[in-house]
Amino acid sequence: MNPVITVQKVVKNEKRGERSLTEEEVKIFWRALDKSGISIFRINVFKLLLLTGSRVGEIAGLRWDEINFHEKIILLPSERTKNEIYLFPTSNNTGPQKVDGFSQAIDRLLKKITIDKFTPRDLRRTFKTLTDKAGISKEIRDRLQNHSLQDVSSLHYDKYDYLKEKRAAMNIWNDYLMGILDKVGY
Repeated sequence: MNPVITVQKVVKNEKRGERSLTEEEVKIFWRALDKSGISIFRINVFKLLLLTGSRVGEIAGLRWDEINFHEKIILLPSERTKNEIYLFPTSNNTGPQKVDGFSQAIDRLLKKITIDKFTPRDLRRTFKTLTDKAGISKEIRDRLQNHSLQDVSSLHYDKYDYLKEKRAAMNIWNDYLMGILDKVGY
């Protein structure tokens, strides 16, 4: 007899996001950041979110020792340690920027520019959408965004790091994004 058989299973009802920025909105947002008055740390987090497609907390809490400049990679450990030195510290240098502050910063900026409401999390979706448009395969986009791969092959057998393919994809994305930002008009 199972003693917890009558306990209902917890179902996570996370609202699925729909919003991603258009190329025009990316350009307007990127340019508005530099004139926004938002702290340089938050501006750089927003730009890195668009550049990498990472999660807000991953970038906001990024430490200097998690960046390998020689290899041009960010190494996010499964757990972070004490004595951390952050790229984007709070103004009193007591830790990383708080994630909820990024939503507030975007809300303030949106009052000054002509873009429909979005959240920092939507920048991750924007990355996923526009890297598809740039021609990067779903498999590599998933690997770039550190999505868990659940198939048997990925879980148990494929231990290759895909670094060569990720670098090639990021070069494609860089060129595509710079093309968006360099467009005249809109």
